[in-house]
Amino acid sequence: MALSNWAIALWRIEKGEYVPTITRRLRFDDIVIEFYKDWINIYINGVKTCEVHDGVVYLDNVEIYARKVRHNALFFIIDAVTEKYCGILAYAYDGDRYVGISEELVKEFIQWLREIEKCMEEGNCVHTYPIIEAPEKLEVKWFNQGTYYLLVELWKKISTEEVEEKYEMFRECILEKLIG
Repeated sequence: MALSNWAIALWRIEKGEYVPTITRRLRFDDIVIEFYKDWINIYINGVKTCEVHDGVVYLDNVEIYARKVRHNALFFIIDAVTEKYCGILAYAYDGDRYVGISEELVKEFIQWLREIEKCMEEGNCVHTYPIIEAPEKLEVKWFNQGTYYLLVELWKKISTEEVEEKYEMFRECILEKLIG
């Protein structure tokens, strides 16, 4: 059972490696980045300040680069002085079938990262993106946003670490298997 129609795949970029990360929120001092459906909410000092649907947002120590693809997916890069993340937020259904983050969408995402890498090398980007090296392939650990919210944040039935351990069940969005 999917508890939401939306999925997320998130990677932390460490020394050129893309490490799958499972969370719906990132915190950088007084700034909280929340991934929601196919946009990003920004909270400063606990107050929702804006939503990012497409484009670039520069904050004190956090930069967000977002690109809306199709009508229901968002690619993004977050550069926060000492940490970098990137990911995909997307509608998780293809017709009546729950697909989460499709292989096709991941390929489009990697191509987007390559385009950024190329324009940075050539010096002709509209924005000054963080320096990244686009991966050839990505290990993908996508998850259902609604399931994560209910189990981890609202009900506190499972920790983020347990989500990592039970990833296959979690990804399937089967509530009964996760909490019995």
